[in-house]
Amino acid sequence: MLLQKDTDVTFQISCDGGSQANVALNITSSLFESTPRKMMHNTTCDSKGFRRVYVASDPDYAYGTDANTTFFVRVFNFTTPITIQVSFAQSPPINWVLFFVIFAACFIVLLVVAGLLWMIKLRIEVYRRNQRRIDEIEHMASRPFSSIKLELTNPHCFTATGPVQGPTPLSVEPCSNYKSGIFTLAVRLPTGGRATTPNGTSGLAVASALCQLTPAQLGVLQAPDNSENRNNRKTTLRRYIPFLRARENDAG
Repeated sequence: MLLQKDTDVTFQISCDGGSQANVALNITSSLFESTPRKMMHNTTCDSKGFRRVYVASDPDYAYGTDANTTFFVRVFNFTTPITIQVSFAQSPPINWVLFFVIFAACFIVLLVVAGLLWMIKLRIEVYRRNQRRIDEIEHMASRPFSSIKLELTNPHCFTATGPVQGPTPLSVEPCSNYKSGIFTLAVRLPTGGRATTPNGTSGLAVASALCQLTPAQLGVLQAPDNSENRNNRKTTLRRYIPFLRARENDAG
């Protein structure tokens, strides 16, 4: 008995063996006369079998619990050994409206999830960029610094032929190989024959140059060989003071 209404019925049979068989199929229903209605008569069945589909929209077929439709299958005229497989199936038709509604809903959900993931990715990138910027600022702030005093009014510091006392740099930043370093110096700008530079211009500038380090400078600047000092090889002016004093004593 078929229970689903307005659903096509698929009948399938196969006869796998050394001989063929004949198949007869009748149908009865409470909606028409009680005599069985023949739908198949003396149809040959072999190992390949065959398949029939009975459409529910056909007025000759009435399916469902109210119709009480029953299929009678009779297989005869066969010899053993043989394997006979008979099956009935009612597969509901595809509801295209429901299919497209579900498809659209899944597509919208995927778009929402992709948008959320994209926003999370942007937030992570902004956080990493800010964190990198903070690390750079902290690294710059952790560099050594100190305050110094410049002698700018002593007329005997410089002459026309050259400096009387050797100028000393404001700071020295040795390179990683300790063979050269960056010297930072205070430089007086030319005045053009005047006592001071013209109005609106600076008379003092800070200049840097890459210079070779002498053995005496290396003794002051080179850090002890340990893990902490290898990570931070930059020096401060305080460590350079003994070298400055030695230069002043030599000049005196």
